[in-house]
Amino acid sequence: MCDPSPRKFALLVTGVLNPQFTSRYGTVTQIFERFLKEAGEVWDTFLVANGDFSFMDGIDDYSGFVVTGSQFDAHANDPWILQLCQTLKCLHHMKKKILGICFGHQVLARALGGSTGRAPIGWDLGLSTVNLETMRIYELFGLDLTSQVKVIEIHQDQVKRLPPDALILGSSHKTRVEMFSIGDHVLGIQSHPELTKAFVRDRTSDLLVRNEISAEFAKETIQSIEQGELDQVVMKKLCKTFLKGHS
Repeated sequence: MCDPSPRKFALLVTGVLNPQFTSRYGTVTQIFERFLKEAGEVWDTFLVANGDFSFMDGIDDYSGFVVTGSQFDAHANDPWILQLCQTLKCLHHMKKKILGICFGHQVLARALGGSTGRAPIGWDLGLSTVNLETMRIYELFGLDLTSQVKVIEIHQDQVKRLPPDALILGSSHKTRVEMFSIGDHVLGIQSHPELTKAFVRDRTSDLLVRNEISAEFAKETIQSIEQGELDQVVMKKLCKTFLKGHS
């Protein structure tokens, strides 16, 4: 008797890391595979930022789709971003599991009828406390989570208007829409549950060198990282349960 085919997931990569980051932390694919991949699964990578939408030829082969973070703006009108929006509409219509992280969260909201743009408050960077809608999360995914989680934030854009039928699952002081869902097949997460404290330290230093943030803001960011414990295990459990039906 033949073994069942392995479960397959499609990683839609919307940006690449600078070599200084890949040398320390690996590629975007490697980072997400460390975070989500389990034994016996197949994860295929598609660099949609370079126009690779070939997964559309085999949509039914995949149990779920993950849209990554990016250095690009989800509200921009680059041809590949517009194509991604149309693709996400199609996947949503087919009730496919879609998990969006940071840029992925924002572009999901845009594609499905919401809007995104620059946050008036500026950069949200470092460790942030997200207040979870625990009852909604339990009703959707059967998970009994704590009411607050500490997460990594690296963004200056945010979801400004939710799509129709979307529910907010998490909010923070700086970002009203930290997490949203549509039914049980769409989940957007503004934070970076796949990243580590070390990564955000290096990203903060990089932004400082580029004069994109002030020395004072960089200091506050590093302090936030040192003073809080990251709830990565909780967020991993949420993402895996959403995608796969178990933790």
